Amino acid sequence: MKKLLLAVVLSGVAACGGSNAASVDWQFKPPSALATTAVPASTVVLATAAVPATAALPEAEVAPATTAGPANEAVKTVRGYRIEPYADLSGANLSRVDLFGVDLTGANLTGANLYLAKLWGVDLSGADLSRADLTDTYLAYAHLSGANLTRTVLRRATLYEADLAGADLTGADLTGADLSYADLTKAKLKDAYLTSANLTGADQTGADLTGANLKDVYLNGADPPSKHSFWAYDTYQNR
Repeated sequence: MKKLLLAVVLSGVAACGGSNAASVDWQFKPPSALATTAVPASTVVLATAAVPATAALPEAEVAPATTAGPANEAVKTVRGYRIEPYADLSGANLSRVDLFGVDLTGANLTGANLYLAKLWGVDLSGADLSRADLTDTYLAYAHLSGANLTRTVLRRATLYEADLAGADLTGADLTGADLSYADLTKAKLKDAYLTSANLTGADQTGADLTGANLKDVYLNGADPPSKHSFWAYDTYQNR
């Protein structure tokens, strides 16, 4: 019986073709081949793609180097006049202008009209203001050291705590001016008019007041004029 069953099996295999069966076995792909096709190539590219270059800020949004500030700042212009150090403002009409804190170092303001101008804290060091009109002008905290103010009109001008050290005020009209706490160290006030001026707390060390008119001058708390200014000193002593 067993021999009969074995014969039937062998005959069945022969009927199917033994060589074809072997061929079918070789057509199966190995596991390694299957692994390489598990993830599509397109999926790998998407997973590893870098941020595109276009994601960076556009060039237009990058602040240019010039935004740090212009090479030369714009010059302040008032009534067509350039307001800057060493400016030529001779004869200029600057009445009632507001020049708060500007720099006019060494400027030429001879004969200029500065009536009722606001010159708080202005730097006029070494400037030429001879024969200029500064009536009622506000010059508190102004820097006028070494300035030329010969025959300058400063009637009722406010020069509170102004720096007038070494300034030349020969023949200047300071009638009714407020020079309280001003620095008049080594200032030249020869033949100046100081009638009714306020010199409270002013530093007059080394100032030359020869021939100055000190009628009704207010000197409460001020240092007395230099003893070398004989007429002025006598006027101070006998007022």
